Amino acid sequence: MILQKNSKVALSGRDFYHLVSPDQIMYCQKEYTHTRFYLADGEEIIVPVTINKALQVLGKVTFIRSHKQYLVNVRYIKGMQLSGKSELTLINGVILPVARSRKKAVTRFLENNIRIQIR
Repeated sequence: MILQKNSKVALSGRDFYHLVSPDQIMYCQKEYTHTRFYLADGEEIIVPVTINKALQVLGKVTFIRSHKQYLVNVRYIKGMQLSGKSELTLINGVILPVARSRKKAVTRFLENNIRIQIR
């Protein structure tokens, strides 16, 4: 279960309760009915919650759904491969897929919220 209080997110399971700032979460990966949270310090936390619920709690301002299996914190995106197989590269070198059905939305989101265009 995930609860949000005072800018911290409680990632809890049957035998643990872990408080993290949403800024510490680099990305999330769907694993059946659970979600694996990858933190900036390298820690991984598996929580029995769907990725859709994680998106509801974390918010659509900082996190974007790039693929049915991935939810990405835009603060950690280093770049996006647009030609061929679309992929997001994170600042730690991790490469995550962008679904064809989500490519336009991800590109639009990045252009509107992050990119400084130099022409």
